[in-house]
Amino acid sequence: MPPFAAAQRALVPHHEQGSPGMSTEAKKAAVRQYLESEFSGFAVEGGREASDGIHRFTISQGDSTHYALIAEEFLESHSLEEIGEKLRNFLLAEHLKEMSTTPVLVTNIGLSLEYD
Repeated sequence: MPPFAAAQRALVPHHEQGSPGMSTEAKKAAVRQYLESEFSGFAVEGGREASDGIHRFTISQGDSTHYALIAEEFLESHSLEEIGEKLRNFLLAEHLKEMSTTPVLVTNIGLSLEYD
């Protein structure tokens, strides 16, 4: 890494580190795009619940509802381009469909059904 790159990175706000210039909102939009592509015809709603570092997405159609929880650390650690690929590699959509209404948490190490 060139010496000036570290200095430039230090100037990027903490919430945008891991992908200079990309906001959390853009990364949440990438998650939403992934979910919409995997759940055709479903409504995807998402946002951040205050202070716990988890972005909650609800995927619903009629009586069918799924819940994806995306850790802030996951968004911070991956570039906009990596997010959809990571979610596909984690098989998030398949797990959400299998778990029905049980929330699935996405972190840097993978998927979890446990959330405190």
